[in-house]
Amino acid sequence: MMERTIQTIKKMWKKAEESKEDKHLALLAYRNTPIDDQGQLPAQMLIFRRLRDGLIRKEAKLRPQIQRKRNWKKQGQEPQKEQTFQKGEALWFWRKNLKTEG
Repeated sequence: MMERTIQTIKKMWKKAEESKEDKHLALLAYRNTPIDDQGQLPAQMLIFRRLRDGLIRKEAKLRPQIQRKRNWKKQGQEPQKEQTFQKGEALWFWRKNLKTEG
């Protein structure tokens, strides 16, 4: 993957030189373009946010988004399934750091 990325960047820089454009703007555009197989922007993977590139965008999309924390909160808020137990079934539960059979 890295070899392909380097090859792409070299081609972009060469085209930018030929058209007398700024190399750094070409690199910025690459960093703000989603990668097909991953669905994320290279800038998002590196610094967890989009970079400002002069295009009009919603400000909320430019703010950092930490996906792991959001997923963790979401998992904790889901209701748990009600468990059913049979009479006489051995159960374990925690009470004041002591494991007790109930």
